[in-house]
Amino acid sequence: MKPMNNGSKQKKFLIISIISFLLMSITFLIMPFGETDMNSGTSPLTIISGIIFWLCLIAAVVAQAILSNEFKKMTKDAKNVSERKIGIISFCQNKEGMAADICFLLSLITFIVLMLVTDGTMYFCYILMSMIVFSFCMHCIFNGKIYNTLFAKKNVARKNQKQEDK
Repeated sequence: MKPMNNGSKQKKFLIISIISFLLMSITFLIMPFGETDMNSGTSPLTIISGIIFWLCLIAAVVAQAILSNEFKKMTKDAKNVSERKIGIISFCQNKEGMAADICFLLSLITFIVLMLVTDGTMYFCYILMSMIVFSFCMHCIFNGKIYNTLFAKKNVARKNQKQEDK
């Protein structure tokens, strides 16, 4: 087994966090099927979806923490580090970030409107909650310093290199 270089190690943790955030947001889709009865208590499906939610959230946060630690080590003396703000307060920093921002805003607006005109028990509300949570997590990742410095800039550099080769 050959040793992993920094780029593939960071990509691995990025993928782990994205998959964990996706699975975490999918648990919202399971919630309506786990009926809670006052007499018999909470259903096993509700408990399992809650456990999956928290395990995936922890896995995603740990993967992001490791990625952040690797990023700090790698860019300690580097001059190519992005000077951007953290992802939560940055918007539309690249194509992926713009897609996440648009998805977040559309699902949030639709969710608010739907909550105002219905009682909020429609299954579509759970789909929107899942979309809001996942797109917000992707907004934070794709608009953040780490993604923009390590991944987005490489794509731009590759694209520029291809144009120069032509």
